[in-house]
Amino acid sequence: MFKHWYLIILIIFVNIFPGPLFSFIIVMTDDAQERSFYEIVKYGSLEDLKNECRKRGISDEGDVLELRRRLLKHEMEVTGLPFEDRLKELGDNDIVLNQADFIEYEESENGENLVWLHGKVDIDYGDKKIYGDEIKINLEQGIIIGNGSIVFKDENGRTYIAESFYYNSETDEGLFFSAKTNLDKFIYSGDVIRMFHEGEKFQADSVSLSTCNLKNPHYRVDAGKLYFYDEGRLLIKDASFYYGSDPMLRLPYFYKRMEERPVQTSIYYRDRSGLVVQNTYYPFKKKETALAIKGDFYERLGIYAGADYSLAYPAGETRASASAALSNNVYKHENVTETWSPLGPPVTGPYNIERSLRYKGGIYQRYKFGTNFLNDAEINLIWPSDPYYAYDFERRSRAFDIFKLVGQAENDFPRKGSGFSWYLNDYMQYEAFLLSIRNNVRFEPQRNTGVSYLYLPGYYQYRLYTITAPSVNFSHSSIILDNIAPEIFSDINYASNANYSHTIYYDENEVLSSEVHRSGASVTFGKDYHLAEYIRFSPGIELGALGQLHVDPDSNEQTDDKLNTLVYGRTNESLNFGSTNLGLELYHDLKYKLFGPDDFYTYGRFRIHELGLTGYAYGKYLSDRITTSYDLRPVYDWTAGSYEPVTFDKNRFTPLVNNLTVTPIEELSLNDRLVFDIASTQFQTNSFSLIYKGNYIFLKDREIIVEWLIDWEHNFINPVLDSFSSLLVLGFQIHKYWTLYYTVLSRNDNLWRYFSGTAGADRINPFVDLAKSFNFFNVEDRKESYFKMKSISFGLLHDLHDWELMFDYTGSRELAYDGSKYIWNNTFSVSIGLKEVKGMNFQTVLNDRR
Repeated sequence: MFKHWYLIILIIFVNIFPGPLFSFIIVMTDDAQERSFYEIVKYGSLEDLKNECRKRGISDEGDVLELRRRLLKHEMEVTGLPFEDRLKELGDNDIVLNQADFIEYEESENGENLVWLHGKVDIDYGDKKIYGDEIKINLEQGIIIGNGSIVFKDENGRTYIAESFYYNSETDEGLFFSAKTNLDKFIYSGDVIRMFHEGEKFQADSVSLSTCNLKNPHYRVDAGKLYFYDEGRLLIKDASFYYGSDPMLRLPYFYKRMEERPVQTSIYYRDRSGLVVQNTYYPFKKKETALAIKGDFYERLGIYAGADYSLAYPAGETRASASAALSNNVYKHENVTETWSPLGPPVTGPYNIERSLRYKGGIYQRYKFGTNFLNDAEINLIWPSDPYYAYDFERRSRAFDIFKLVGQAENDFPRKGSGFSWYLNDYMQYEAFLLSIRNNVRFEPQRNTGVSYLYLPGYYQYRLYTITAPSVNFSHSSIILDNIAPEIFSDINYASNANYSHTIYYDENEVLSSEVHRSGASVTFGKDYHLAEYIRFSPGIELGALGQLHVDPDSNEQTDDKLNTLVYGRTNESLNFGSTNLGLELYHDLKYKLFGPDDFYTYGRFRIHELGLTGYAYGKYLSDRITTSYDLRPVYDWTAGSYEPVTFDKNRFTPLVNNLTVTPIEELSLNDRLVFDIASTQFQTNSFSLIYKGNYIFLKDREIIVEWLIDWEHNFINPVLDSFSSLLVLGFQIHKYWTLYYTVLSRNDNLWRYFSGTAGADRINPFVDLAKSFNFFNVEDRKESYFKMKSISFGLLHDLHDWELMFDYTGSRELAYDGSKYIWNNTFSVSIGLKEVKGMNFQTVLNDRR
């Protein structure tokens, strides 16, 4: 027989009065006397309870409720040791109990100590984390058994979810029943999953392997057995590949390396590069450090080799890279009859930059140190031979992609990158104090605006240097005078800032063009006062100084220096009536020059002085915001040395702008922006848009997608400038995972033709004109119509859970290079991308550009 002793937590409800309930905790053992004590505490009279108190030498004063509490507290102190103390008595310090509703201790016949944990169990066992409904631990043998909603996390972060499990901590082996766990990006489940300490790392029976956690995944692999080895090798026996519920392929064995290969090869095609073969070798690649060695072949550009190294550690980060390419000196362009370099003009003479050897080097170093006083310093240096180097050789792929190999036609032109650049930055922070010191040099290519954009897109002739060293900024913010009387002066928001920068500019001939020193400092104070329930007053005051000095300035730079060298004071006040959803705000802003040189500024010492008005209303179906302001600055007569009197002038008003949004239903949104010119007392422009997105429209069980965007830009002063555009999107779910879609974009820039008397032209019936645009049997009608189709797209969209696979055709109407006519271009594409990251996808594009 076993000798039992228990620590049981019971919730007992006892009626003290009709209605109220009393709950308490009780300790019980197998001893008959203790069970008698249990009966006495639950059902005993006042005298019975007093007798039990006297036996234990504790006070017997009080009523029934008080005596019950006193007896229970005494028993818990005597027999109910904390869990950790009990384990220390048993000689096991590896278990940390975080949660359990019920704890039971048991000693077997051979003297082994057992611990039973029940109800929402949460324990740490060494470097393991275990959750479950019921867990039993054999402290002598290190065996753990669990049942019900088991979650087991090992020291490597792998998580097992199972109905029940057996684990031997001595051998680090286990069995998980009706379980599932993750394997790289896959989730696999099985009737039994075995975890081994040596040799085979995992083994599972009756396995289902998929990339998602759905009950019926789109794709899955079912197998009789699965073996996963330490080296990241996966072997599946009797594998069946399913699409939905249909088996597509069966294999007796399927083998796959889950770990990333040390050598990765990618083969694909680009118009500019031709056939591309990129190889990346990782001698080592870990979370903290990695080394990549690269060697590539480009059919039209040449050969490339390089290396990247990175090292991360608690105190900072180090990165270094170096690469070089033996590059051909050619670049083909359909509008240039001879071979030319993107770094020089298409001439027969020598190139501006030698193209035989191209290279790039870079290093980055960051240090972080300090506890209360934090310091973050970083230095970065990048030096490429030319700004096209990164575009040609550093757009890399590390895996073979059949779509890229079949043909990726890149019709974009070479994109420039940065030239030589470096920066040295240091950031220091102590509580609310922040100091930053930055230095940088940029060697940036600029567009040669003398060359026609249509003729040679992406062509650059010269470079521009910009050097900023140093750029220093210091800031501090706090709440001052907190909790002092009177309240009007307490809890003031305070902020201060000081900065200095030194910048040197070079012109297109790489000659020093200007050098300037800039500085500034300011101190601000502000607070919100709630004068009443719906009235808030927010004053603020600022005192600051600005300085600017050009070295060897010309007349324009001298004038600019005077305008930006001053000591100023600034006040701003706002008075808000209403709540956050409905209200009116009045504000006043004044910035005044206190000291500084004569700068012949139109408004003298007044830099800013305006009154503003903002009204707003935000509701569930409607929101509206209207704003305007009035300029109060007086004009200064520098000859007379006095300000001209300020009189009311409508020209001092900024236009009144009203932004209205109406959402009558979830699927429909109407937006309107109306601009009224107060000075001329007339409306200027109105922008109206309608957005409709049909949700949850079904034909039987198939979803129908309807989206429509209409945009109308109206110019009240000159209606000839009006424009109208429409984007219609239609989609139909032809299968559970397949959607057919159609989009069309049209535009009309001649809306004025539908109104009589505009620009002296005859009025055209808009409905007749619209009908002509759809007359595909008459070319002349479509040419006469002012509704012009800009593009049309249709295709298929395949749902892959987190991914989308798209087959698309797009036809677009574009202006020819010479501007003489419009042409229709056809684009066919196949792409796959993540749903949540729009615009990020892998695609193959075939173009028919005329």
